[in-house]
Amino acid sequence: MILTSIADFDSIGAFRRAFGFALFLQSLEMGMISSRDFVPSRERFRSYCDRVFVLRAKGFIFGLTGTGFLGICILRGLLALSLLTGVSSPWIPFLLILLGFLSVFRFGGSFNGGSDAMTFVLLSGLLLISCKEGGPRVQTVGLDWIKGQVVLSYFLSGFRKFRNPEWRNGIALPGILRAWPGGRRASFQWIQNSSRAARITSILILGFQIGFPLVLLGGIPRWIFLVAGVGFHLLNHFIFGLNRFFWVWISTYFLF
Repeated sequence: MILTSIADFDSIGAFRRAFGFALFLQSLEMGMISSRDFVPSRERFRSYCDRVFVLRAKGFIFGLTGTGFLGICILRGLLALSLLTGVSSPWIPFLLILLGFLSVFRFGGSFNGGSDAMTFVLLSGLLLISCKEGGPRVQTVGLDWIKGQVVLSYFLSGFRKFRNPEWRNGIALPGILRAWPGGRRASFQWIQNSSRAARITSILILGFQIGFPLVLLGGIPRWIFLVAGVGFHLLNHFIFGLNRFFWVWISTYFLF
């Protein structure tokens, strides 16, 4: 069953703290990015504002460039720390959602792809969970929204891979590893040098992602897939540098 018992507040608190830690790392990372790396000159940025939002407010432009955006990152980090300490006010995820939209506009799109999308999903679910005035039903909707989206993120990714014959016969994985510096490490050479190893590893990845909905059964299947998920994201971190994916997705495991 997807439906969640709202009485398990320890799991919710653990998720809130873990997610707060993930958000704090995100804020730290964005704050360390120099404005010239992702944002064009102030003149080009003003032109972008005029074109997209017909907006000429100098304060808004300053707020999304240079020192102004650093202030947004600091505010985002402070809100994340409040989650990390266990504060459960609905205003925190609400403000983080607003700041997230400012970040999307500032970078001209997503800063880090799928992890940013899942961050919005988790914030919207946390907003519902934190709305105690809505009662247990609203909180349960928030929990099930998060769990459902996490399950779908694995299943749909695995299903798309399964439809590709190169994933089923093990051809795709060695090519992906060779394309990334982390995949060319000696510890992963055995996958690239053996078609049988590549095929078995590909099958294990497909089985994990497509079979992840079984985590909802609880018991032994839950622990198998959660432990496998930690290993899966650790490998993605070492190979592709997807550190954001690790902390965002793993924070949701406390809810299963």
